[in-house]
Amino acid sequence: MAPNTHSLDATADRAKIEALMRRHKQSWHVRCESGIDPFPAKLAAAKRLVLFRVRMFGGILEVLAPSFAIKRQHSTS
Repeated sequence: MAPNTHSLDATADRAKIEALMRRHKQSWHVRCESGIDPFPAKLAAAKRLVLFRVRMFGGILEVLAPSFAIKRQHSTS
């Protein structure tokens, strides 16, 4: 694990992924007509995604993706 990383977690729980997507949609502050709303397609794609949570010292990074990697960077100095 990278030195600033406290813990890593990954889940393919579709309910948790969809709940995260719904919470984020509220922050879009956008209303779309039903025929052009991209959200149903995004929800349909959720079954192919994994929710990764990286807990760092100072915050949490949440990533929705099919895969995710963290690599340790070596100092060049």
